[in-house]
Amino acid sequence: MAWQTPKLNWTEDDFYNPEDLNRVENNTLEVADLIKQILDNDVGLESIVTNRDYSAIEFADSLNRIERNIQKVSVLNLNGLVASKTTWNVGDAFSFKDAIRLETNTSIIYALLIKNVDNVPYCGNLNCGEDVI
Repeated sequence: MAWQTPKLNWTEDDFYNPEDLNRVENNTLEVADLIKQILDNDVGLESIVTNRDYSAIEFADSLNRIERNIQKVSVLNLNGLVASKTTWNVGDAFSFKDAIRLETNTSIIYALLIKNVDNVPYCGNLNCGEDVI
């Protein structure tokens, strides 16, 4: 799958749907793929689920797994990343602030990596020749 535009403007009046968790997990996988491509580092994600629908939504276990996966792709110390919550329990309230955290963390990492993907072939290469620069 391809990167899906994250929703970064969650409010307390918004509803979190299965498609939203699918997007977060898809984008986490996309970030992991970029890390592999650019840094040649397999971050070892746990399982990824991108086919949720309205028939069932996992909660505490899934959120803990999703947050751990986002931690794994946070291999760079970047400004703006918010610490993950990996201690979800049944009955914990999920708020719009949690939705913002999930989407923003992957978005920050993706934005940096995607800017660098085209530069990988040039890193560490010595280019010389007769042309004057």
